Amino acid sequence: MKNNKIQWILGGIALLVLPLVLQYFGNAWVRIADLALLYVMLALGLNIVVGYAGLLDLGYVAFYAVGAYMFGLLASPHLAENFAWFAAQFPDGLHLSLWMVIPLALVVAACTGVVLGIPVLKLRGDYLAIVTLGFGEIIRIFLNNLDHPVNITNGPKGLGQIDSVKIFGLDLGKRLELTEALLQMEGNLVPFLHITATTENDGITSGVEIDGPATDPTVRFTSSPELPQEEVLAQLLFGQGLQNLSALQALQLANAVATLAGKGGEGVVSKLRKGFGLDNLDVKTDAAGEASLTAGKYLSKNIYSEVTVDQDGKSQINLNLDVTKSITLRAQTGSNGDAGIGIVVEKDY
Repeated sequence: MKNNKIQWILGGIALLVLPLVLQYFGNAWVRIADLALLYVMLALGLNIVVGYAGLLDLGYVAFYAVGAYMFGLLASPHLAENFAWFAAQFPDGLHLSLWMVIPLALVVAACTGVVLGIPVLKLRGDYLAIVTLGFGEIIRIFLNNLDHPVNITNGPKGLGQIDSVKIFGLDLGKRLELTEALLQMEGNLVPFLHITATTENDGITSGVEIDGPATDPTVRFTSSPELPQEEVLAQLLFGQGLQNLSALQALQLANAVATLAGKGGEGVVSKLRKGFGLDNLDVKTDAAGEASLTAGKYLSKNIYSEVTVDQDGKSQINLNLDVTKSITLRAQTGSNGDAGIGIVVEKDY
């Protein structure tokens, strides 16, 4: 029994240290570990319901959704932006700490479980599994459509500007704040860009400035206190100085510097596209002189996703699925709530 306790303690310490170790190999490994540990946590909770209580509950993830949305609402400005009475009391939103939201989420999820459980008290076995599976789907569909007539969850677009998690003063997230943005049309119909974004880490404010015509803008890195450009780029990409970078991170930094400062006829937009691993990054101007920025990437061999943002801040997401060489399924949704799906048939003669 004593050895088991020691193993559990060591395992817990290893899990706490794991993200700190993985961050030296890049953020991708941290995201993979986060998702894996999240599913492990959900599996442990499901084991309590199924393994100990003997209830075959396939809608268990619904309670996770209730807690997740509660944290998103209480740690973001969404409520203040959509409800005037709430904004009068909390102009910038509540922004409650994770440690305050957790017990509240437990209570709300438990109440939700009671409400959902009362109608199925007499069900057992496969019947209970089917009904609870239905509850899980109902919660998903309900929350995805809870943006009309009153916008509570922001629908399929999701909640944004959620506060990062902080543990004992350690901020586990890094936000790049857009402090200034200007898009101006000039005589040759090529938009002129001026974008400034900053982030703060360890008392150092790092930023990136993009200036010039959309076809060939200049990128400059700034900091306070003033640091070399490579040091600022390291702060932006990895949140730490050059001296603390791992060998892999140093290689990634060198590749980013070489990409942004590369020689040849390509503009910075093309270099940024390759540097960020995108398949498409383009600035377009329509007949009315309205400019828009499009970023797209192939998620797989036959699935292509694309995001377009215009100069008014309106966005649109497109998803193309190539069923065959001549048949494509296209779906799109916009920030104004419009959505659509269609089939495109193309044939070369």
